[in-house]
Amino acid sequence: MEFEKPAFRNFMNLSFCLEDLFGRKADLVTVKGLHPRIRPYVEKDVIMV
Repeated sequence: MEFEKPAFRNFMNLSFCLEDLFGRKADLVTVKGLHPRIRPYVEKDVIMV
């Protein structure tokens, strides 16, 4: 995830919104929070919205 104004509140609000929208747990990670070693595995399953 990338935000114009990074804030924990924005991150959590988006997470809760997606969980409500899809009716299931949403796993989010910031661009800087994703370890380079696992990036290829995560990117193959990513859903771009």
